[in-house]
Amino acid sequence: MLASGVCHFLSSENLTIPTLSFDSVAPKLDLAAYVDINSLELGRASFQTILQIINDAKENRKICYHQLIPHKIIER
Repeated sequence: MLASGVCHFLSSENLTIPTLSFDSVAPKLDLAAYVDINSLELGRASFQTILQIINDAKENRKICYHQLIPHKIIER
């Protein structure tokens, strides 16, 4: 629901910013990527790791965190 509101706001303001969402199914929103929470073991450490993955991706660091927690980031 939050991602939907964010996408609506960005669209209404004619802003184009890549949006990442945590979703259990393929979202119907125009997102740059989403994290499939069905393949993610949730917990405080998991969220910290996901934030690190996002930051590393922004800085083009190619580090594989798959060994730490199973996850899948699906680019659209």
